[in-house]
Amino acid sequence: MKYKLIAFDIDGVLNEHGGNIQSESKEAIDKLVKAGFQIVYASGKHVWYVCGGLVWSGLMRGDTFIIGENGGVVFNPRSRKMLVQEENIDDVHLIRSIVYNLHLKRNGFIRFGNITVWEEPKKTLFNLFPQEPRDSKRLGQILEEIISENSLNLYTSINPDSVDVLQKGVNKLEGVKTLCEWLDIDPGEVVAFGDARNDKEMLEGVGFAVAVGNASGEIKEIVRAKDSNGYLAKNPCGKGVLEAVDRLLNL
Repeated sequence: MKYKLIAFDIDGVLNEHGGNIQSESKEAIDKLVKAGFQIVYASGKHVWYVCGGLVWSGLMRGDTFIIGENGGVVFNPRSRKMLVQEENIDDVHLIRSIVYNLHLKRNGFIRFGNITVWEEPKKTLFNLFPQEPRDSKRLGQILEEIISENSLNLYTSINPDSVDVLQKGVNKLEGVKTLCEWLDIDPGEVVAFGDARNDKEMLEGVGFAVAVGNASGEIKEIVRAKDSNGYLAKNPCGKGVLEAVDRLLNL
């Protein structure tokens, strides 16, 4: 087997968005660990949030690594060593200030661009959740206008329930590459599982890509384009993860 490291997105892959890690996902990870693979979790969440979820789910191990904030942070929970991407962090701070200078407070939320939102604090990016998930696209458009008008070295990633504003050049693939240098592994030796837009670069850039059955159309097309170096699961989330892992272990 030429692959050494397995990178899992969490929400929408190991679990349904907002749900618990599914039993099939745990079974699949256990199979991979027994087969000798290094496991890493690549999420848009803050690394400490991910740590808590892994501990609660029984998935935290001594050799676990976490890529958080869509590649902005790479973290070893055991040693507490953390690598943080900060090349354009001043622009992240600036757009946050612009939004907060334009907002109105409302019952613990903020009202911005006629959308009620709340911020999930993160180290390397600016992350807003609209009270109504359907407002994510419009919120993203407003933030993109601010980026363009102020010539900021940032870009947006619009999720089903939130919008991330990230530093240019920061994504999950760059987080994977940073970890690969740390572990002396080639990105071509990595398998990645994903479902959404913030997994795009990671799935394109690793050696083998997996899309679960509930993945977006864009992500499925990326995996199809990788031909024999990709697998499109028929099942969603945990069942799709287990399906793909069984296929991977028989390559």
